[in-house]
Amino acid sequence: LDPCGLSNRMLVNPFCTSDIIIDISGFASGDKFSWRTEASRWQMFRLAKLAGNKIIFMPQSWGPFSHPLSRFFTKKIIADADVVFAREKKSYEYLKSLEGIDLNKIFSSPDIAFQFRGGLPEDGHRVLQRAGLAAKNCPLIGITPNMQIYKRTTGVGPGNGYFKLLTEVIRYFLQATNAMIVLIPHEFSWFRKNDPELCQELKSVFPDDSRVISLAGTETAKEVKSVIGLLDFLVASRYHSLIAALSLRIPVVVIGWAHK
Repeated sequence: LDPCGLSNRMLVNPFCTSDIIIDISGFASGDKFSWRTEASRWQMFRLAKLAGNKIIFMPQSWGPFSHPLSRFFTKKIIADADVVFAREKKSYEYLKSLEGIDLNKIFSSPDIAFQFRGGLPEDGHRVLQRAGLAAKNCPLIGITPNMQIYKRTTGVGPGNGYFKLLTEVIRYFLQATNAMIVLIPHEFSWFRKNDPELCQELKSVFPDDSRVISLAGTETAKEVKSVIGLLDFLVASRYHSLIAALSLRIPVVVIGWAHK
């Protein structure tokens, strides 16, 4: 069967126009998602494989795979892949736990965002000025809220457990230090609430405190990383804000929702 041959031209396979598929998903396979996600992904990669494509999974998070159908379809995905990278030790172990997969195609490698260069310090200063930074020469504490954690936590608004925790963190720094608090949206979405809206809701808890500011959420990735480079400390709930801080040697603590 030649799925890209003239005899099959009525069966449209979009991957007939490509030679290689490079998947840069951050985290898409495992018990945190429905097994139907794995099934849908496998169907897509199967089409690519039938069209003769090489398939490479760039460093990303995987697993765990306790659900039998999750294990089944992830093994199918791995079988069609040519190279698979896990970006941290736990994901690498979860992949190796899948029975019958070819371990020779599984590798451990750091996230590619470690290689991303942010803007210059002056770029970060301009972004902070636009956000309303009033004080100069004061410590800067960054917080990257994560709407995905908010959605996975019980409660709504100020009654949400994750929202309460971030509020307590902000209040602690306001009371115990003279630092400015910079809320940094790390993911923006059209037509649905995401990090920018969560940042604004957190800021609204402290309406009269000029020491709490928020970026707009429309900044470029280079601008966001340039701001992170100016911080004295980061409370990270977004994976790539953690990567940015580590790559810039900024002290960071993590509030997360998965092994990644």
